[in-house]
Amino acid sequence: MWTDPDFDPSLDAFYYARVLEIPTPRWTTIQAAELGQVPPAVVAATVQERAWSSPIWYTPIAEARKGVAPGTMVADLKAKGAVVFSDAQLKDLIVGKIVSAKNTVTGQRFEILYGSTGRRMMVSIDGKRLEPGDLFHPNHQMEAGSPAPYEIKDGQLVTTLDNAPFAVTVYKVGDKYVAARSNEFGYANYEVERIEDSGVTTGVIPMPR
Repeated sequence: MWTDPDFDPSLDAFYYARVLEIPTPRWTTIQAAELGQVPPAVVAATVQERAWSSPIWYTPIAEARKGVAPGTMVADLKAKGAVVFSDAQLKDLIVGKIVSAKNTVTGQRFEILYGSTGRRMMVSIDGKRLEPGDLFHPNHQMEAGSPAPYEIKDGQLVTTLDNAPFAVTVYKVGDKYVAARSNEFGYANYEVERIEDSGVTTGVIPMPR
């Protein structure tokens, strides 16, 4: 039996169980043992199968939703005169820098390094630095160091999460930068808090002209 310690009856949610197998010898390891040879060093000696259950969905009743503050929509930003970043402004903002942002819904904070070669890497989540061995994290790409490709085109930052592509649009709203993901149903759930350039925290992000 399991109880969600962060359960909020006003929020939609789903739950599923993920099962990890005890690591077992890879077929190359088994064959090497049968032949009396040393297992090849170019592949892992073991594998770990995994499975997951069908999800259980929770939908709040209307009464539970009443006291919840509405989320920020892209339409709300446009109504306030938000300015959309151009390709040049996005490149100037993030390329070669570490972007620190916050999910305004969950409160989760993360840092992402956008390299000048079109690769990005998750640096930390909630202040915890991620090591190359931290595989299978939901923000990782299932490879050491968690790199993933990105490109800037048509006023959007295009990248992937778990190999699923999505685009991010950045808006300037007053003195803030707010971002919206293409796969989050018109909500703008992210706010840029800080940008680091060459290891030095600027504290202030230059505004686009």
